[in-house]
Amino acid sequence: MDSPVKVTAIGSGNVAWHITQALKNIGCHINQVYSRNADNAYRLGIHLNADSIHDIDELKMDSDLYLIMVSDDAIKTVVKALPQFKESQILAHTSGSVPSTILSLRSENYGSFYPLQTFLKTQEVDMSIVPFLVYGSTPAALRFLRMTATKLSSNVTEINDVERLHYHLSAVFINNFTNHIACIADQYLNSNELDARFLNPLMKTTFQKILQGQPCDSQTGPAKREDKNLMNKHLNLLESYPEWKEVYKSVSKSITNQYANTK
Repeated sequence: MDSPVKVTAIGSGNVAWHITQALKNIGCHINQVYSRNADNAYRLGIHLNADSIHDIDELKMDSDLYLIMVSDDAIKTVVKALPQFKESQILAHTSGSVPSTILSLRSENYGSFYPLQTFLKTQEVDMSIVPFLVYGSTPAALRFLRMTATKLSSNVTEINDVERLHYHLSAVFINNFTNHIACIADQYLNSNELDARFLNPLMKTTFQKILQGQPCDSQTGPAKREDKNLMNKHLNLLESYPEWKEVYKSVSKSITNQYANTK
């Protein structure tokens, strides 16, 4: 019987909590957890029944896969602090935007293992439907990362660094920006002592329409109609919220321009 794949987790945030648990569920052995924050490393280590460290010099060099799951800004620093890897070991990161080539400083067999999903420690995720976008610098690295991802998800695709960045940008629009817009709506109603929960059915319907068809075809609202009177009423209501007013104007202009020649 083949021995289980040994994985070292570099990072202990939201992504690390979900990915390491998923890897453990498919039979991987989480060998070690590293985080600069000793408490975070310890908590994840206890959760996974794995050793934990907060000094990268204590990293064991006997794992098959070293998976970097830290913030994009921290990846370069982490890579520089790592020792040189053996030819049989694979170094990968889960970033949507950082080029995988940054890992070549320490390993010939490197790649990306990017789950196109947002993660919170407290929120369950069905990993089997999460798209995993993978890349490997060598046939061996790609084969390993693809096979590992396939055990986690039914949706695995090989893409290069440029394609991955395009997906990441689109994910920012659909996740981060949409969530921010929802936050504005929630705060606006709360500030006027109104119940934001009344928006819940509308939010569900909106995302159902997006998921069921082409989002560009389901656009409605005053900006698409170029209903300037109504938009001016809205803008007047936002006089006390200058930042939100600019968001309203910017998004409305984009919508109007999008559909200007479709009437």
